Amino acid sequence: MVVTPTGMDSVLIELRRAAVSDVATVELAGMEVVRSWDVHDLLLADERARAGSWWSVDALAASVIEEMDSGGSRLATWLASIGRDGFARERAVARLALDPSFEVARLIALRVIDPVEQVRARAWKALQNRVSVEHARAVAPVFARLSCRLRGAEAMARYGLMFSGVDGKALWSVLLEHSDRLG
Repeated sequence: MVVTPTGMDSVLIELRRAAVSDVATVELAGMEVVRSWDVHDLLLADERARAGSWWSVDALAASVIEEMDSGGSRLATWLASIGRDGFARERAVARLALDPSFEVARLIALRVIDPVEQVRARAWKALQNRVSVEHARAVAPVFARLSCRLRGAEAMARYGLMFSGVDGKALWSVLLEHSDRLG
């Protein structure tokens, strides 16, 4: 899916509405949208969500965080993890750490270079248990895309050391086998 920044703003607004919806099928559809994102779209969503261009809908932003904090929808947690509020991102990462799914590993990987140290620390702790080949296939493309950013190359190297210590296989070999490596 090729999305412009403005298009992503619209998608994010609709996802926030889905996250606070009382209709389970609406939330599930929103989660499918997030799952469908390639790494480029995931990073664009993260950038746009934290940039604030669509965050100006304060009531909707607060509702998503409230939904997450009340133990509500998974989608609310996913969206809070990419939101502007650093405290909410930290709480979201703590909740994401309890979910072993591979799509969540991608969201956690985004947070290891977060500007807030507490968020980064929680993200690294959550990644310690995500060093299987399947998790690496989800996480390595995110790190590869982040490698040119502040803390990005260090994150890739650190995860590579964690990974090779568990599986004995080099992380780069997993990355090179991944279909998104050229994206």
